[in-house]
Amino acid sequence: MITFEQLKVLAENNVAHGGEPEIWINFSDKKNDYMIIAFEDKCSFQRCATQGWSKYGEYDGSGESFYKTLDELYETETVDGILLKRDWDKITNIQSFEIDFENQG
Repeated sequence: MITFEQLKVLAENNVAHGGEPEIWINFSDKKNDYMIIAFEDKCSFQRCATQGWSKYGEYDGSGESFYKTLDELYETETVDGILLKRDWDKITNIQSFEIDFENQG
């Protein structure tokens, strides 16, 4: 599994090259899909309203909560009580269509 520090570097590099990566996440103790979006001047976290690739179906979205940096997001309790610093090891799936997590050394 990719570490937060690896994700941060990859996301920041993608943004530096004009991207806005959407990073989809599933947690072992949550039935919803969640998403981080990295922007040039902030990032966001949300519970997704669409089915995405979850096996559980469609749910109400939370709307985006914005953070100044990925580090601030990592250290802040978010929607549904998720604290990435504490809950990173509960991630069961992480995917982005702009970032290739599989080919990281």
